[in-house]
Amino acid sequence: MLSRTARLQWGLGHRALKIIYKGAIISMLTYGCSVWSEALQKQKNLNKLQRVQGIMNINIAKAHRTLSFEASCVVAGVRPIGISIAESVKIYQATHESNEDPEDYDRPLQVRYWPHPADRIAIGEVKNSFTYAGEIYTDGSKIQEKVGAAAAFYKQGTLIHTMKNRLHSDCSNNQAEQMAILKAIELNRLNIVPEERTVAVFTDSQITIALLRNSRNHSYIIELIRNQVKRLQDLHWQIHFEWIKAHVGFPGNEMADKLAKKAAAEEYRELIYSKKNQNCYYWKDQRRRISKMAGRMD
Repeated sequence: MLSRTARLQWGLGHRALKIIYKGAIISMLTYGCSVWSEALQKQKNLNKLQRVQGIMNINIAKAHRTLSFEASCVVAGVRPIGISIAESVKIYQATHESNEDPEDYDRPLQVRYWPHPADRIAIGEVKNSFTYAGEIYTDGSKIQEKVGAAAAFYKQGTLIHTMKNRLHSDCSNNQAEQMAILKAIELNRLNIVPEERTVAVFTDSQITIALLRNSRNHSYIIELIRNQVKRLQDLHWQIHFEWIKAHVGFPGNEMADKLAKKAAAEEYRELIYSKKNQNCYYWKDQRRRISKMAGRMD
């Protein structure tokens, strides 16, 4: 039915078809795959799924029907269905069935650990008309599997303190950005500012700010940050957050960026966080396989 409305010169475009594929079709193809994935060891079963994906790939890319399955995945910009299923199964087994400690993975908190709705906090925005006793600029960096997090503390425009930390190579850049904020707002670090107890936290990670303000998100580090903010608010601190664009001339942001890169390169520094990012860890191990199959890196 989609093919009838996805002609070369009219009908649904490649962008709309890709959204439909990612939002609906891939979910149906992989539903419950942790139960039946072993059946894909038989090529004839895998071929059935590849045939469905191949049709969508051709329509998305507006390509000729003789295009091979592997090439259609590359042209359409989607992962082969077999790898998508293997990834989902690997993540499920690691977080539910594996003998590995589930605490090795950065996964959402279980419902029983969610805060009560009455205890939810509002993440305040930095007010331009407000004078803050201290300003903190945070940043995270991941370069060649080396991950670092850092913060620069300012008082009235003067740098008074810096912080550098290193994370495990399996951590993502987002995890580094979040850990930088978490470590920066620890109470023992905030004692460096006067007793006005007002602090502005600046980060160039827009996704971190969005996650903090999304009450439906219960990621592990995000909840730790919220708990720390609530603890500070109970002690009459005012912690406000603001996103700033990176590399546009903010001295604090430039300083935090340099510190994060240095922290990532300092292998002697003790690791402060080592939980693997479950959404990208398996996919990272599959890049070489995709490169060989498709002829280029995704």
